Amino acid sequence: MTPPVQQGEASEKELKQYDESDPKSRTEERDWSLLGGDAVGLIADKLLANDVTEYIRLRAVCQAWRSSTADPSLLLPCFFPRNWLMLQDEEFEDSDEDEDADEDTVDETEAPAPEVRKSCFVNVRTGVTLWIRLPPVEEYGKVLAAGAEGLLILYCKRTDKVHLFNPVISAMAVLPGLADVPMAARSSTSFVTAGVIFDGEATVLLVVATRRRTAILYAKPGDRCWGTVDAGLLGGHRNPRPFDGGLCLDGQFYVATRHGDVLRVQLAPRPHLVYIARLHGPDECTCANPIGTYLVPSLDDNDGDMLLVFCYGFADESYVFGVHVGSGSFTPPLAVLGNRAIFLPSVTVRADKFPLVVPGTVYQLLLTMVFTDLLTVLAVDDVACPKGEHPMSDMYYTDSIKAAGVIE
Repeated sequence: MTPPVQQGEASEKELKQYDESDPKSRTEERDWSLLGGDAVGLIADKLLANDVTEYIRLRAVCQAWRSSTADPSLLLPCFFPRNWLMLQDEEFEDSDEDEDADEDTVDETEAPAPEVRKSCFVNVRTGVTLWIRLPPVEEYGKVLAAGAEGLLILYCKRTDKVHLFNPVISAMAVLPGLADVPMAARSSTSFVTAGVIFDGEATVLLVVATRRRTAILYAKPGDRCWGTVDAGLLGGHRNPRPFDGGLCLDGQFYVATRHGDVLRVQLAPRPHLVYIARLHGPDECTCANPIGTYLVPSLDDNDGDMLLVFCYGFADESYVFGVHVGSGSFTPPLAVLGNRAIFLPSVTVRADKFPLVVPGTVYQLLLTMVFTDLLTVLAVDDVACPKGEHPMSDMYYTDSIKAAGVIE
């Protein structure tokens, strides 16, 4: 979505004037707060197209630059921290930190200040990590689900309050409580992932799973209760849990069936699932009955908008297909992932940005591990660890992708 910042020919000319000034003038001191609003807006647009954190930093420079750019909005997709993942959620004590710090500034201290609730986030494309302040756990609870293009779902069980939170711009919206949702009240319930659909206004999705059922809940900020996405299209599947998790991508939410069909949540006339791509017959995937089928970001336009991963056992074999949403087609099983690594159920990273990650690898999550524990390895320094103590020793993974797209 195009950021809400005004542009014009004057912006280009103004920037050109600064770029082509003579060497003597480039050594002179300037008051950059006097840079014209059009030029600031053009720079802000380019930064926002790359990463919202760069946009926030620009706005934090001075009041003049802040006034020349649009205030970040929680529910506008251009301000979603899409490439950022939360690695851990901790609390500290005895804080001396200034509570009047600018709420629009991203904190990059090496270690979080005590008694201030901060979490470490990592950028899957660049490997950069940030410590970002989160709302108090006593009032807003802990993170219930992530995956909504960088947004978090916070839930306080004591008060039954649910909030949609953007950690980069420190903005949130109120969602309905979960006390009246039967599936959410069960002890065996897990909140698998979350998503946001944007069609002029935002609709939040929560994938909820029990041992016998998977459902997609939906609500808009300000609604009084959650609804359930109609999954009647999958009624013919024998498995009562016909899909695992889901993927939020560019303002849409997708799920994949055990057979490799990809569906999208469509809101009108009422929320339901529609097919967008189907794997025809067993010839394209020689193994039957996978233990899991997952959608992950592609990070490579040549392989489609997303990747479809079939898993057939821990440290056994998997198949990876590219999914092209627009044409409803698949790229044949990929022989190589290149400089990418996949962390199931829903993460793809640039492997060369993380010392402990092996390029072309698919890492599979153990049943006893939580998602944030798995992601913590992305922030570990490349230091020698005794055998069995390395963070990677606690997960199954495949070493490489061989011919025909089989990962062994």
